[in-house]
Amino acid sequence: MENYTRLSRGKTEEEDDRSTLPFSDLPENIIHIRVKAGSKLRNLLGFAMKTFKEENKRHMVIAGVGKAINKSITCAEIMKRKYKSLHQITKIGYKRVEELWKPKTEELDKLKVTREIPAIYILLCKDPLDNNELGYQAPGNLNSFWKSEATKEKKQTQKKFRDFHGPESSGEARRQKFRKKQRSKSEREGSRSEGTKVEEV
Repeated sequence: MENYTRLSRGKTEEEDDRSTLPFSDLPENIIHIRVKAGSKLRNLLGFAMKTFKEENKRHMVIAGVGKAINKSITCAEIMKRKYKSLHQITKIGYKRVEELWKPKTEELDKLKVTREIPAIYILLCKDPLDNNELGYQAPGNLNSFWKSEATKEKKQTQKKFRDFHGPESSGEARRQKFRKKQRSKSEREGSRSEGTKVEEV
Protein backbone atom coordinates (compact mmCIF):
# COMPACT_ATOMS: atom_id res chain seq x y z
CA MET A 1 0.00 0.00 0.00
CA GLU A 2 3.02 2.31 -0.29
CA ASN A 3 1.60 3.70 -3.55
CA TYR A 4 -1.68 4.76 -1.90
CA THR A 5 -2.86 7.42 0.54
CA ARG A 6 -5.81 6.80 2.80
CA LEU A 7 -8.61 9.28 2.17
CA SER A 8 -10.81 8.37 5.13
CA ARG A 9 -10.16 6.74 8.47
CA GLY A 10 -13.05 4.42 7.90
CA LYS A 11 -16.59 4.32 9.18
CA THR A 12 -18.47 1.34 10.47
CA GLU A 13 -21.38 0.17 8.37
CA GLU A 14 -23.79 0.42 11.27
CA GLU A 15 -23.71 2.50 14.42
CA ASP A 16 -23.97 0.99 17.89
CA ASP A 17 -27.59 1.78 18.64
CA ARG A 18 -29.92 -0.32 20.77
CA SER A 19 -31.14 -2.41 17.82
CA THR A 20 -27.63 -3.60 16.86
CA LEU A 21 -26.50 -4.67 20.34
CA PRO A 22 -26.03 -8.47 20.63
CA PHE A 23 -28.35 -8.82 23.65
CA SER A 24 -32.01 -9.79 23.70
CA ASP A 25 -34.82 -8.32 25.83
CA LEU A 26 -33.10 -5.06 26.67
CA PRO A 27 -35.31 -2.35 28.19
CA GLU A 28 -35.77 1.09 26.65
CA ASN A 29 -33.85 2.99 29.35
CA ILE A 30 -30.48 1.20 29.16
CA ILE A 31 -27.27 3.14 29.69
CA HIS A 32 -25.15 2.74 26.55
CA ILE A 33 -21.49 3.76 26.85
CA ARG A 34 -19.43 3.81 23.65
CA VAL A 35 -15.75 3.63 24.57
CA LYS A 36 -13.21 5.02 22.11
CA ALA A 37 -9.42 4.69 22.10
CA GLY A 38 -9.03 8.35 23.13
CA SER A 39 -11.72 8.29 25.82
CA LYS A 40 -10.63 9.18 29.35
CA LEU A 41 -11.53 6.61 32.00
CA ARG A 42 -12.28 9.38 34.49
CA ASN A 43 -14.97 10.82 32.21
CA LEU A 44 -16.46 7.43 31.33
CA LEU A 45 -16.65 6.25 34.93
CA GLY A 46 -17.94 9.60 36.19
CA PHE A 47 -20.88 9.45 33.78
CA ALA A 48 -21.49 5.72 34.35
CA MET A 49 -21.54 5.92 38.15
CA LYS A 50 -23.63 9.08 38.24
CA THR A 51 -26.26 7.60 35.89
CA PHE A 52 -26.27 4.11 37.42
CA LYS A 53 -27.20 5.54 40.84
CA GLU A 54 -30.73 6.20 39.58
CA GLU A 55 -33.14 3.51 40.70
CA ASN A 56 -34.85 3.09 37.31
CA LYS A 57 -31.51 2.52 35.55
CA ARG A 58 -30.92 -1.23 35.85
CA HIS A 59 -28.93 -2.11 32.68
CA MET A 60 -25.67 -0.76 31.29
CA VAL A 61 -23.88 -1.75 28.09
CA ILE A 62 -20.21 -0.86 27.64
CA ALA A 63 -19.06 -1.23 24.02
CA GLY A 64 -15.60 -0.84 22.53
CA VAL A 65 -14.05 -1.52 19.12
CA GLY A 66 -10.41 -2.19 18.24
CA LYS A 67 -7.98 -0.33 20.51
CA ALA A 68 -10.82 0.59 22.88
CA ILE A 69 -11.40 -3.03 23.98
CA ASN A 70 -8.92 -2.91 26.89
CA LYS A 71 -10.40 0.35 28.14
CA SER A 72 -13.93 -1.13 27.93
CA ILE A 73 -12.92 -4.12 30.06
CA THR A 74 -11.21 -1.85 32.61
CA CYS A 75 -14.31 0.32 32.83
CA ALA A 76 -16.54 -2.74 33.43
CA GLU A 77 -14.22 -4.17 36.12
CA ILE A 78 -14.14 -0.88 38.02
CA MET A 79 -17.94 -0.69 37.87
CA LYS A 80 -18.15 -4.23 39.30
CA ARG A 81 -15.91 -3.25 42.20
CA LYS A 82 -18.11 -0.23 42.90
CA TYR A 83 -21.38 -2.20 42.62
CA LYS A 84 -20.69 -5.66 44.08
CA SER A 85 -23.98 -7.30 43.04
CA LEU A 86 -23.78 -6.73 39.27
CA HIS A 87 -24.53 -9.56 36.85
CA GLN A 88 -22.50 -9.57 33.65
CA ILE A 89 -22.78 -10.98 30.12
CA THR A 90 -19.90 -10.45 27.69
CA LYS A 91 -20.23 -10.78 23.91
CA ILE A 92 -17.47 -10.45 21.36
CA GLY A 93 -17.78 -9.88 17.63
CA TYR A 94 -16.53 -7.85 14.69
CA LYS A 95 -17.31 -4.47 13.18
CA ARG A 96 -17.00 -4.01 9.43
CA VAL A 97 -15.05 -0.87 8.46
CA GLU A 98 -14.74 0.57 4.95
CA GLU A 99 -11.76 2.74 3.95
CA LEU A 100 -11.03 4.64 0.70
CA TRP A 101 -7.46 4.76 -0.61
CA LYS A 102 -6.30 7.21 -3.30
CA PRO A 103 -3.37 6.25 -5.59
CA LYS A 104 -0.26 8.41 -5.69
CA THR A 105 0.19 7.73 -9.41
CA GLU A 106 -2.42 8.18 -12.16
CA GLU A 107 -2.17 4.67 -13.64
CA LEU A 108 -3.57 3.10 -10.46
CA ASP A 109 -7.24 3.01 -9.49
CA LYS A 110 -8.85 4.03 -6.23
CA LEU A 111 -9.25 1.26 -3.67
CA LYS A 112 -12.08 0.51 -1.30
CA VAL A 113 -10.78 -1.63 1.59
CA THR A 114 -13.10 -3.48 3.95
CA ARG A 115 -11.69 -4.54 7.32
CA GLU A 116 -13.19 -6.44 10.22
CA ILE A 117 -12.20 -5.02 13.61
CA PRO A 118 -12.83 -6.95 16.86
CA ALA A 119 -15.46 -5.51 19.18
CA ILE A 120 -16.64 -6.24 22.73
CA TYR A 121 -20.01 -5.66 24.39
CA ILE A 122 -20.34 -5.96 28.17
CA LEU A 123 -23.81 -5.96 29.72
CA LEU A 124 -23.94 -5.10 33.43
CA CYS A 125 -27.24 -5.48 35.25
CA LYS A 126 -28.46 -4.98 38.82
CA ASP A 127 -31.07 -7.73 38.31
CA PRO A 128 -30.35 -11.45 37.76
CA LEU A 129 -29.66 -12.49 34.17
CA ASP A 130 -29.91 -15.84 32.39
CA ASN A 131 -27.02 -17.87 33.82
CA ASN A 132 -27.18 -20.26 30.84
CA GLU A 133 -26.24 -17.43 28.48
CA LEU A 134 -22.79 -17.75 26.94
CA GLY A 135 -20.46 -15.21 28.56
CA TYR A 136 -22.46 -14.94 31.80
CA GLN A 137 -20.57 -14.02 34.98
CA ALA A 138 -22.29 -14.07 38.38
CA PRO A 139 -21.67 -11.39 41.01
CA GLY A 140 -19.55 -12.11 44.06
CA ASN A 141 -16.87 -14.25 42.40
CA LEU A 142 -14.54 -11.31 41.84
CA ASN A 143 -12.91 -11.38 45.29
CA SER A 144 -12.38 -15.15 45.24
CA PHE A 145 -10.78 -14.86 41.80
CA TRP A 146 -8.33 -12.19 42.96
CA LYS A 147 -7.54 -14.14 46.17
CA SER A 148 -6.79 -17.32 44.22
CA GLU A 149 -4.66 -15.33 41.76
CA ALA A 150 -2.73 -13.72 44.64
CA THR A 151 -2.14 -17.11 46.28
CA LYS A 152 -1.00 -18.60 42.98
CA GLU A 153 1.36 -15.67 42.36
CA LYS A 154 2.81 -15.95 45.89
CA LYS A 155 3.51 -19.68 45.41
CA GLN A 156 5.15 -19.01 42.04
CA THR A 157 7.34 -16.30 43.58
CA GLN A 158 8.41 -18.61 46.43
CA LYS A 159 9.22 -21.39 43.95
CA LYS A 160 11.30 -19.03 41.79
CA PHE A 161 13.15 -17.85 44.91
CA ARG A 162 13.91 -21.43 46.00
CA ASP A 163 14.98 -22.42 42.48
CA PHE A 164 17.32 -19.45 42.30
CA HIS A 165 18.81 -19.61 45.84
CA GLY A 166 18.70 -23.36 46.37
CA PRO A 167 16.63 -25.61 48.64
CA GLU A 168 18.04 -24.08 51.85
CA SER A 169 16.69 -20.63 50.97
CA SER A 170 13.30 -21.20 52.58
CA GLY A 171 12.66 -19.60 55.96
CA GLU A 172 12.30 -22.88 57.89
CA ALA A 173 15.52 -24.33 56.43
CA ARG A 174 17.44 -21.19 57.36
CA ARG A 175 16.03 -21.25 60.90
CA GLN A 176 17.00 -24.90 61.35
CA LYS A 177 20.49 -24.19 60.05
CA PHE A 178 20.84 -21.25 62.48
CA ARG A 179 19.61 -23.35 65.46
CA LYS A 180 22.02 -26.13 64.57
CA LYS A 181 24.89 -23.63 64.42
CA GLN A 182 23.88 -22.17 67.80
CA ARG A 183 23.71 -25.65 69.38
CA SER A 184 27.14 -26.60 68.11
CA LYS A 185 28.53 -23.27 69.33
CA SER A 186 27.07 -23.71 72.83
CA GLU A 187 28.34 -27.32 72.94
CA ARG A 188 31.86 -26.15 72.06
CA GLU A 189 31.74 -23.48 74.73
CA GLY A 190 30.42 -26.00 77.27
CA SER A 191 33.19 -28.49 76.51
CA ARG A 192 35.79 -25.74 76.91
CA SER A 193 34.40 -24.71 80.30
CA GLU A 194 34.36 -28.34 81.47
CA GLY A 195 38.01 -28.92 80.48
CA THR A 196 39.28 -25.80 82.21
CA LYS A 197 40.15 -26.02 85.90
CA VAL A 198 40.20 -22.87 87.97
CA GLU A 199 42.11 -23.00 91.25
CA GLU A 200 41.96 -20.41 93.93
CA VAL A 201 45.36 -19.21 95.19
